[in-house]
Amino acid sequence: MKSLSERGAERHSRLDAVLQLLLERVRAIPDILEVHIHGAYALGRTGPYSKLEVIMIRETDLPRWDRYAGLEIDPALIVDIDSRMLTPSELVRDGSLAAFGQSMRRVYLAPRPSE
Repeated sequence: MKSLSERGAERHSRLDAVLQLLLERVRAIPDILEVHIHGAYALGRTGPYSKLEVIMIRETDLPRWDRYAGLEIDPALIVDIDSRMLTPSELVRDGSLAAFGQSMRRVYLAPRPSE
C-alpha cells in the first residue's frame, strides 16, 4: 500500500497534467485574460484528494453558465477541477482574489495586443 505522501505526489502529477490541458484550451480563447490557482495545489501541499482550484478572468457579456464555452475537458478530469469564471467587473466588485491571500498564484496572463 502506498503512503499518504506517495499518493499526494501522484495526485500532484495528475493535477499538473490537468492544469496544462486547461491552459492549452485557455490560450485558444482570446477573451480569457488571466488564470489563477489557489488552495493546496498552489501551495505545493497536494494531498491524495486535492483538487485544482482555479479562478479565470474573462472579458465577456455571456451569462455565467455560458462562460466555459471552448474549455471542454474530458469528463473523467472534471472531478479534479473546482473553477470560477469571473469578468473583470465582477472581480473588482467581489474582491474575489484578495480573499485567497498567499495561496493565490497566477499561472496565465493573456498577451497584450500590440498597439
